[in-house]
Amino acid sequence: MEPFDREHPHRPYYREREGADTIVIFIHGFFGSPSQFWELSQQAWEQGYSIASLLLPGHGGTGKEFTRTPGRQWVRASLEKIRRYALKYKRVLLVGHSMGGLMALHASLFPETHVAGVFLLNTPLSIHFTARGTANGLKAVFAPQKYLDVVSQTYREVNSVGRMAPPRYLQMLPRVADLQRLMDRVREELPQVRVPVTIVQSRRDEVVRWRSAIDLSARMKHAACRVVWLQNSWHSYYTSGEKEVVEREFSWFLERVCGPASGELTKEEQS
Repeated sequence: MEPFDREHPHRPYYREREGADTIVIFIHGFFGSPSQFWELSQQAWEQGYSIASLLLPGHGGTGKEFTRTPGRQWVRASLEKIRRYALKYKRVLLVGHSMGGLMALHASLFPETHVAGVFLLNTPLSIHFTARGTANGLKAVFAPQKYLDVVSQTYREVNSVGRMAPPRYLQMLPRVADLQRLMDRVREELPQVRVPVTIVQSRRDEVVRWRSAIDLSARMKHAACRVVWLQNSWHSYYTSGEKEVVEREFSWFLERVCGPASGELTKEEQS
């Protein structure tokens, strides 16, 4: 049985692996969804880890709910959830996409979270708005289904915030400002990070400046960092070959932090 519900892709999920002392927690980004991590969470589950994928406040509902949810609630809720899981597990591994990576790094600073390692996917210290990204975003949100390509279709699927009328998107600007404040906060905290970190960054990311990966690594002076570059992927879409790179790096990350994987689960354990 899969550890998530495909019929409700934006629902958070948690599945306990009997006997596991480690949980892998996934944190999505701005407009993101727990469904972004189905494949990686399946991989972690089959390698013997408990798994959880969070849904941040203001996500999974209407655009109005999103625009009215201040960014401090994202940070507070993610930290609260991680602390709650840490009460049960000896080690916590955090996987964050984009803004979720910032929250993962922030959470790693608190001893009670038991964070033993952080895996980052296209995590920003600076963002930019490109014509390519704007065109894809508009297409993913407003285009009829028949006009979507594989990239815009993926973006539509992983967007957990309900479609809004165009004027309402201007009300999203305070949330963008919240994201900028979070980037500034984490930038100052990076020298305090001491757990192993893997940074995966696409050079063609249309939202995050690719140099963010270099800045992240350089500022984490007390953390063992590994930087992995993707050449052709987008911010939230990975080409087939580079998706395999991400999965391989994730497997190595788990082994790097926790030792050799325990192997695939039995049929009884998978069900």
